[in-house]
Amino acid sequence: SQANDMARMNSILFTDIPQETLLALHHLPSDFNVAAALSITHGAVFSGYASNFLNTYHKKKRERSASADDCPDCPAVMSPDFLTGSTKVKYLDYLRGEGFAGLHSFLITFVGSLAEREKKKARKRAEKEMRTSGSGAR
Repeated sequence: SQANDMARMNSILFTDIPQETLLALHHLPSDFNVAAALSITHGAVFSGYASNFLNTYHKKKRERSASADDCPDCPAVMSPDFLTGSTKVKYLDYLRGEGFAGLHSFLITFVGSLAEREKKKARKRAEKEMRTSGSGAR
C-alpha cells in the first residue's frame, strides 16, 4: 500500500533506495521471496558465508562427538534453514569476525532479542570483572 511505501521511504533501511526501485518490488512475480533474497542467511550475497559457517560449525560439533551417530543434529547436507535460534546468533558473531561489524552492530541495536542478549553478556562480563578485581584485592 502507499502508506507502507511512505513508511519504508522514511525508514533508515530504505533511505538510499530510489522510489522507482521500491515501486518495482510490487511488480515482482508473487512467488519471488524478496525477504529471502535480502536475508543474511538465505540471500545470494551471504550464501558463501552461511555455507562456510555451517560447515565449520557442524564439523566442530562432529569432532566433539565420539561418532557421527552421537551427533544426530549434525546434518549431512547444509542448508541456511539450519541457521535458527542460538546457531543464528553464532552466525551473526561469525559475520562480525568476517568484517561485518556494522551489520552486527545494527542488528544488535535494532533487534530486541539480540539487544537483550548483548545486555546479558555485558552484565556477565561486569560481574566477572567485579569478582576478579574483588579477589585480587585480598
